[in-house]
Amino acid sequence: MSGHSALAVELRTQPPAELKSLSDADAQHLASALKKARETQSAELDQSITEALKHIPWPLRGAVKKVVGL
Repeated sequence: MSGHSALAVELRTQPPAELKSLSDADAQHLASALKKARETQSAELDQSITEALKHIPWPLRGAVKKVVGL
């Protein structure tokens, strides 16, 4: 997959015209950085939710998880 294709996949849309001037290697590097940032953000969000649920009394956790969609 070319760097520009990988970038489009990570952006979930076609990259802006300004990014089309990037070399293939730079576009691939940016796509990799975006993927890693998204994975890191997701993991940190999951951890935050888990930590927040620890403050909910145990008998109510199941109901709270349903309400927030977990």
